[in-house]
Amino acid sequence: MKTFTLLLSLCVITQGFSQNTNSDAFVRGTTASSGSSEVVEINGSTFIVQQSIGQASPIGTVSSDGKTVVQGFIQPDVSAKILTPDIPEDLQLDVYPNPFNNFLVIDLEVLPLGMVGVTVFDLLGSDVSRKAYPASRQLTVDLSSLTSGYYFLKVESNGSQHVEKILKTN
Repeated sequence: MKTFTLLLSLCVITQGFSQNTNSDAFVRGTTASSGSSEVVEINGSTFIVQQSIGQASPIGTVSSDGKTVVQGFIQPDVSAKILTPDIPEDLQLDVYPNPFNNFLVIDLEVLPLGMVGVTVFDLLGSDVSRKAYPASRQLTVDLSSLTSGYYFLKVESNGSQHVEKILKTN
């Protein structure tokens, strides 16, 4: 409880925080006995305060314009960096094989009306590969230049987007 009070105090102290209250979307939470999330309202702004307890780690992160209060090992919300706001995440497609060696195949359910954007992000949300493909229901994406590991694949087409976690193996 002391931890939550500390984080709540940090929110009050950093009154420079502002929150876009136009969205009621729940952004992040924890689901373990060692942590929790609370929605807090301060001066009409809504914040999500997260805590983790009993972890030997550096504690605390506060940022003003980024609206961030984090403690312990709670990882940043990578999807906020990857998803394009105001574009629905309802693009229907299949990605295979996953895990993959060098090439991924993307089968789109509907023929795209224009170019198809394919972007690959690392686990921190940094763009590591980006390419636009001509309209086709099936795309073969060459990712041989990537090192082995987990990535996020983002496909954009017809005003929709789809994000999927992928694994590159050797």
